[in-house]
Amino acid sequence: MKINFEYYKVFYYVGKFKNFTRAARELQTSQSAVSHAVQNLESQLGCQLFARSSRGVEFLPEGERLYEYVRRGCEQFFRGEEMIAESVSLERGVVSISTTETAFMCCLSAILEDFHKKRPGVRFRLMNASTSREAVRAVEEGSYDFAAVPTPVALQKGMGQICLLEFTDKLIVGSQYRALAGGELSLKGLSAYPFLCLSEGTAAREYFQRLFDAHGLPMHVEIEAATNDMVIPLVRSNLGVGFTPGPLAEAAIREGDVYEVRLREKLEPRQILLVCGGGRRMSLASAEFGRYVGLPVPSRTG
Repeated sequence: MKINFEYYKVFYYVGKFKNFTRAARELQTSQSAVSHAVQNLESQLGCQLFARSSRGVEFLPEGERLYEYVRRGCEQFFRGEEMIAESVSLERGVVSISTTETAFMCCLSAILEDFHKKRPGVRFRLMNASTSREAVRAVEEGSYDFAAVPTPVALQKGMGQICLLEFTDKLIVGSQYRALAGGELSLKGLSAYPFLCLSEGTAAREYFQRLFDAHGLPMHVEIEAATNDMVIPLVRSNLGVGFTPGPLAEAAIREGDVYEVRLREKLEPRQILLVCGGGRRMSLASAEFGRYVGLPVPSRTG
């Protein structure tokens, strides 16, 4: 069975945006052409891939399974196009980075801003990964050149890495628990308050689980946050107390609506790492970015 690759490209964008209109806009075509391509693909495969509604589309089981294969294939094709289009003069090019929200907010956004001033013609392709493991996997698969992730994170042997930032997490509380501010609280004493933490699978959750385990204490999480940018609003609303990276906590503390509480137990510093695949050739733009942050990487012409 031979299926037009363009159908898969359309399927990729519909699956990415869960919306026919946005897919059509990205492909610079009409919504009816997108719908027709998906219908042709479904007809040739002999199954329905999407459930349609007035709000958009959602994957059916067959579509979700197919998307994982198509996504990896399309991203590799797009990556090849980017490298071919890149100018040897570094006036153009694309740097692809998979990043967690924590890494991006703590330091990556500022680094990208500085690099853009040096190489204004270079564009960035970013993936917002929900966990450090997901971000690193994108590099392992070859879909992205770099991953920016907080520790702890497991890396394959031979992967390059450099520390972009070292930080310590801060325990913060809202106005309801303001009496704790300026004082000291132990991990054991923390159990008296509603504790919020990032969800399982994140680097922060693993770090604090290890911390509680090391002191022989259970970690009871009452509220799970998907990302760090949810932690401060939850604390501010007095729904719980929790830890967040120092660079993110300090701005909110200065504003005066959340308060820092010292933890009796010592918190070991964590790092934001920039990771790349071991020994794999990169575009000139990506190699330049790696060298800019102090991570020597081989270019495709090197």
